[in-house]
Amino acid sequence: MVGGNGKWLMVYHFSNINFKMTTIDISESNTPMATGHSSTERMSLKGGGDTCQSVLVIVFSFLFVMGGLFVGVWQFITYVRYKDDECEKPLAEWCLVSGCFFCFVLLVNLLTPEENKPVANYLMGILALANMIVGSIFAFSMDHDNRDCPDGLFHFVFYLLIVDWSLFGLSIVVNIILSLAVISRQL
Repeated sequence: MVGGNGKWLMVYHFSNINFKMTTIDISESNTPMATGHSSTERMSLKGGGDTCQSVLVIVFSFLFVMGGLFVGVWQFITYVRYKDDECEKPLAEWCLVSGCFFCFVLLVNLLTPEENKPVANYLMGILALANMIVGSIFAFSMDHDNRDCPDGLFHFVFYLLIVDWSLFGLSIVVNIILSLAVISRQL
């Protein structure tokens, strides 16, 4: 999305861990600047910025927090519903751990001071990737036609992991495009 006077290119990064907006100065100067700011910090730059831009940042921040909380609670409810059912892989237990992890990440993101956020986000990113890999091993290694697991539990975990991996891939593509934009602007 281009905001301001056409001089700022903003890219929203979504992942299981973090929401941040990266701004690139694409004005006439030969030295483009890429900076990462948290959504609340961005609103204080340049005197509050464009009203529409500030509203979008607030809406995306709210949706990220509420979406993460919703998915975490949904995973906990799925665990409670299927904890006593037989399943060849521990999908219900994975839902419990993953749901608690979602809520923990949101809490860490809200309570970590700005200067420590890069380290916290890096560590949470590694843990989230490990969690997705473990869940994928459980869900994708099961025989889809002949499995000994409740359909609701299996489909919930299966599609949740597909969405997680899709968002992970999208964030990689956005970061590559953003890096190429910075590099091409410097040339």
